[in-house]
Amino acid sequence: MLSKPKNYLKVFVVFVLVIVLLKALFLFWANQSGWLKTLLAMSKFENMAIGGISAYLVFYKRSNIKFLFSKFMQYLAIMLCICALFWFPKALENIQHIFYAFAFSIIIINTALNDNTIFRLEHPYLKWLGELSYGMYMYHLMLIPLLILMLNKIEGLSLMSFNVLLYLSSFLLTILISRCSYVYFEKPFLKIKSRFIRI
Repeated sequence: MLSKPKNYLKVFVVFVLVIVLLKALFLFWANQSGWLKTLLAMSKFENMAIGGISAYLVFYKRSNIKFLFSKFMQYLAIMLCICALFWFPKALENIQHIFYAFAFSIIIINTALNDNTIFRLEHPYLKWLGELSYGMYMYHLMLIPLLILMLNKIEGLSLMSFNVLLYLSSFLLTILISRCSYVYFEKPFLKIKSRFIRI
């Protein structure tokens, strides 16, 4: 059914438009509150579709996206992230993630394909964090709720202090636990796996 590559692009584009339209209608119907708003706000299927569009353009239409390799487009993506973070209209907060999705797509495409990218990821510290990426992905979801519960028990803590402590402690603890997991759990299994790999 989707044998032609161009059909994938149509599916991804239609999917994004349909999801955004349905979210807008349901959020209006839900009167901006309740569990339905939370469900719709937390589900980001359209972001995955935008990622699919980016992948399609990379594999099948790379010559048409060379304009994304310009320094202007790279800095524009950074500015879009900053503006979406600090100055995004509250009335449009439910579609804020879409702007992030497009901005990060530009950043990822440049990092992967552009020799003149301004986004340099080849660094020893980033490589070190890359070894911990699986653990960070797995453990942060367990740590953050626990830290929130602990911080909520501290009386007189301002919102700013709460956020600073939450982000700092969750980041450091996630790295610490992920490092322990990598050294004492993941690495031994990787060594076992290497014995069965035929080159």
